[in-house]
Amino acid sequence: MVEVARNAQSSDEIKKYILNYFEESTFSKDLSKILRQFDTQEISEIISQILTEQDQEKLRNLQGNVARFLESSPDNPGLYLISALTRIKLKLNEPQNTTDDKDYYIINDWSNFLAKVDKQEYSDFIDFVLDTTFSLIGDTDRPLKKKIYLKALDYLYSEEFVRKYYNVDREISTGIIIKKITKKLSKILDVYGGK
Repeated sequence: MVEVARNAQSSDEIKKYILNYFEESTFSKDLSKILRQFDTQEISEIISQILTEQDQEKLRNLQGNVARFLESSPDNPGLYLISALTRIKLKLNEPQNTTDDKDYYIINDWSNFLAKVDKQEYSDFIDFVLDTTFSLIGDTDRPLKKKIYLKALDYLYSEEFVRKYYNVDREISTGIIIKKITKKLSKILDVYGGK
């Protein structure tokens, strides 16, 4: 409701949000399955539908349903992921005068997804989701892409990760690589400089 209060432009928008929250959608059965278990196949199918869906109202309805399901299952990483991708798709399809509030909720959903998913067991799925997300955003919203990359670094930092997603934000990636090289050189100098 806080999100609606911040972003709603009219009483009609508030009414639509409340209706989408309570109204069943074509996604309700699939979301119920995700409530029971983290099924990457089921989640991938919903992601595919999100990526191809052009009807903003259906996406808003999905977002409302996800919000309702999250109330009863706030530790479900799949729901946070679906929420993040739905928010991204909605944002990209809206006029360019959207606010940073939308980015806040997208990043919050990403953070919750990454905090709650088993990163070792689902590493391939996480890579797939990041690739899909960066591809969806493309160059239309580089600041959002950078924020997602930074959030992913908080949870998934590794040299391999930085190399793989180097092009998402070259400046940050280069800084990380230089810092890593500097640390290695410092260790070498400590070993050989002390003799």
